[in-house]
Amino acid sequence: MNLQEFENFAGALEKLRAENFCVVAGEIAENSISIVDFRENFFQKFSEKSGLAVVLGNEVTGVENSTLALVDAVVEVPGTGVKE
Repeated sequence: MNLQEFENFAGALEKLRAENFCVVAGEIAENSISIVDFRENFFQKFSEKSGLAVVLGNEVTGVENSTLALVDAVVEVPGTGVKE
């Protein structure tokens, strides 16, 4: 895995889009879909993409709304416990 550092998400997103990646965020949000639904529909909806990039946020505050607005999908992964 190659790692690259960016000053902001917009720069990283620009690079990922140029390389034809599907970009998803892992978050519980109003427009999120379950990981099961995403997996079942991924190849139909994103078959032309060259890869998948996953955005993960802070455990407490999650992924920023401004970031959620820019990704291809927001995917909810079920878990136990509560956010603090």
